[in-house]
Amino acid sequence: MKISLSSADVTRVSRLEDTRRRNFRFAELMSTYLNLFPDFVKEEYVSELLLSVSPEEAFCAALTVALGLNTDNEDDRVIIRKYLPASVKCLDSFYYRLNPYYQNISFPNVRKRDWEIKTMSLAPWEGFVYNDPVLLADFTEIPSIGFFRERFSFPAVLQKGRE
Repeated sequence: MKISLSSADVTRVSRLEDTRRRNFRFAELMSTYLNLFPDFVKEEYVSELLLSVSPEEAFCAALTVALGLNTDNEDDRVIIRKYLPASVKCLDSFYYRLNPYYQNISFPNVRKRDWEIKTMSLAPWEGFVYNDPVLLADFTEIPSIGFFRERFSFPAVLQKGRE
C-alpha cells in the first residue's frame, strides 16, 4: 500500500523524527550523567557564574560541559537552549523538610540479604530525578532534574546496593 503525504505532512513527520531523535539522545545523556557522575557540578565550579545568573542557569552551564555538548552542533544547541533549561530546577530543601512524612519517618539502618534500609544524602548541587517527565505540545520529553544547594539527607531503600 502506497501512502502519499503532502509536503506539509512530510515536514511535520520530519520534525517529529527530529524531536524523537533528540528525546532519545537527551534521555541517554541524562541517564549517563545521573548514573555515573551525578555529583559533577560543584559550587566552586559555578560560584563565579552565580554572581550574574540563576542557580539553574549555572547548573545548566556546568552540565553543558559535563555532557560534552558543542554549540557548533545544531542538535546540541537545541539541547542547550530547549531541553536543559526546562529540565533543571533548584529545589528548596526547606520545603522538603517540612513534609510530614519526612518529619515523622525514621528508619534504623537494616540489612537483610540483598536489601538495605538506610539514610542517604545528596551532596550540594548533586542532580537527581525529582518528578515525572513532562511532555510538551511538540512531543519534546523533558525530564525533571533537581538539585539542592546544600546537603540533603533522606531515608532510602536499596537492593543490591542500588537505590
